[in-house]
Amino acid sequence: MKPLSRYLLYALFFIIFLTIGTIFTSQFFLIGKTIVVSKEDIHNLSILNRRNLILLDQEKIKKYLLESNPFIKSLTIEKKYPNTLLIKVIPREPSAVIKIGSVWIELDSEGILLRNVQKTDNLLIIEASDQIILRKKPDWRIIRSLELLELLKKDYQVSNIQINDKENVFKISFATGEEIIIPYNADTGMVVASLQIIIHRFRIEGKTVALVDFRFDKPVVRLINEDKNYPK
Repeated sequence: MKPLSRYLLYALFFIIFLTIGTIFTSQFFLIGKTIVVSKEDIHNLSILNRRNLILLDQEKIKKYLLESNPFIKSLTIEKKYPNTLLIKVIPREPSAVIKIGSVWIELDSEGILLRNVQKTDNLLIIEASDQIILRKKPDWRIIRSLELLELLKKDYQVSNIQINDKENVFKISFATGEEIIIPYNADTGMVVASLQIIIHRFRIEGKTVALVDFRFDKPVVRLINEDKNYPK
């Protein structure tokens, strides 16, 4: 390569480097407007102050905002050049209410705490003792309660789930009057499948189930207006 050509190439590289550096440090690409599509206020948006739109790491910002705003289920971040950021938020929806003493708190399907509420009639109520400590990471008993709800709601209208630490069981009440007792360590899938068979069988016989207790080797069934228990 001739010396003149080499100098021209160096000059071209220098101009490109200078141009890129100017773009990245220019006020022109600093975020001047953040548009948030959300029903609720988003916390900690100040992290976007004085950020260069070109250099912005969307995944890192997304992770930070999700951690700072537990009511958000997911969000998308879209760059609108030269200086606008569009954030679209999908909120968590309440699936149940946990009641501890006089405190009522909405939960989503993953057990994430959402907001304090008054007594509600349109959501399942999970009753728990004061031994359950509410943290950002949901308690395993709450997770199991929501799993049971998801399995049962296909065939039954669940009105209440009680977390009973004294007996290490979940006590579940249906809107139709049946009560179900399930140990903490039970296989929930097998329990629900067995429950369907039990209730269906007695309905065919014209009998109404009052209680199904899964704490024993064979489920114990108590019928309405009958004193006798039926081992399965």
